[in-house]
Amino acid sequence: MIRVFLACFFLCSTAAQSATILQPQAPGIEPALAGRDDIIAWEGFESGDWWKASWWYDMVRGIPLSQRFTSAPSWESAQTSVTEADKVSGNSALRFEKAANTHYGMSAKIPLPSGTRNAFLRYYVKVPAGQAKPAGKDWGFHSGPEAAGTKPAGELLSVRSKLIETNSRGDVVTDGSGDRFKVAFYVYHMDQPGSYGETLYWTDAWVMKGEWACIEMQLAGNKVSSGNVANKDGILRGWINGNLKYERTNLRWFNGTRIDDIEDMDAFIYTGGSNVVPFNSYGYIDNVVIAKNRIGCYNDAKSDQAISIPVPKALLLKR
Repeated sequence: MIRVFLACFFLCSTAAQSATILQPQAPGIEPALAGRDDIIAWEGFESGDWWKASWWYDMVRGIPLSQRFTSAPSWESAQTSVTEADKVSGNSALRFEKAANTHYGMSAKIPLPSGTRNAFLRYYVKVPAGQAKPAGKDWGFHSGPEAAGTKPAGELLSVRSKLIETNSRGDVVTDGSGDRFKVAFYVYHMDQPGSYGETLYWTDAWVMKGEWACIEMQLAGNKVSSGNVANKDGILRGWINGNLKYERTNLRWFNGTRIDDIEDMDAFIYTGGSNVVPFNSYGYIDNVVIAKNRIGCYNDAKSDQAISIPVPKALLLKR
């Protein structure tokens, strides 16, 4: 049975018009999530036709993936496929590729319910031992036009995770010889120092090759005062394997002139702008969750149990 469920947005454009909460009895969902009423999206890649679901859109063209593709999505010859070779739970996971001399491994999105101002994204990623994953932009959140080397003035926001390959000493390598990845955010925000996005490194946060890693992030919008003044109270947090490794609470994302909420979750795997992938590479994604509150990590696929994490009151405040 397909284990691909969402808090069923009924989409009539590139933005979600309304949303209902995932039913607690939905089969295949992680046990710790089944009783929650704040889940926006759940994706387990249990079907080879995952991309045909109405909530999956092409990130750049803004059309459903099912309208762009007639078979498994492929961006710049980089094929995505559902595989049973490795997974966190269930029967399968998504395998992504990056082909040599290209930019894209994946470029899809899920529109979020209108008015979303505080969202959590959790997903699992694995790069097999011996494989490389050139540093670039990965999954995260986005609003407004595409960020392309322009310092935002309140009209856009972009937050993507970033894995930077290093050796055991922490030295950055680009030839695939490293054994781990340092975790960072690549962020466009109103107070960034330059025109291009700012890389914000997590503290002592690593993804080891050959191991599944649980990555979670929270993005909360800043308040906007009269006169379109953006307050410095936007939030960005990051967890690796359930441990808080990044926190910032003074960000300015928007001023209400163009955007005032979080529009999309971007399923993005990209190397650029002028850089391309120097060699073929691949990895896996599984157990993707978008929620209104803290999600936590899936504990043990074999025992079919999950970590139960109490949600701090500070994270429950509506912004």
